[in-house]
Amino acid sequence: MSDYVSRSAEELRLLMANYCVYRERCHSEVEQKLWDLRVPMADRDDLWLYLLENDFLNEQRFARAFAQGKFNQNSWGKIKIRHALRTKNVPTKLIEDALQQIELDDYLQRIEQLIARKYQAVPTDMRERQKLMRYLLGKGYEYEHIIPMLRLD
Repeated sequence: MSDYVSRSAEELRLLMANYCVYRERCHSEVEQKLWDLRVPMADRDDLWLYLLENDFLNEQRFARAFAQGKFNQNSWGKIKIRHALRTKNVPTKLIEDALQQIELDDYLQRIEQLIARKYQAVPTDMRERQKLMRYLLGKGYEYEHIIPMLRLD
């Protein structure tokens, strides 16, 4: 017995429009949802066209929202954001455009905030500095921005 539930074209449009309205989605997330719903291949082209024409699905808007959200909410650096967007098959041009939206001053200030959250002041002990550097690298920040903040240059 299959778990496929037959839905009309209008039901599928409404379902997928609601899926895309809930939060920004990339093409790979929509494709996965269509697979999860077991939508027949014959119906997919019409759904894609409907979502794109009615601006429910916009990968540039998704990339920008994703980058800003991960930076603002999770304090991710550009390396980690870039990697996450690549895993979602977002085109490189859109990824770079989204990363350009993050202001350098805000970016450097976020690194300072992360350092302050971990330590009262930049540690003088080399092991603690290395630990802090690994933490910042793990968050996706670049060496060239971390080193001046840790006064390692």
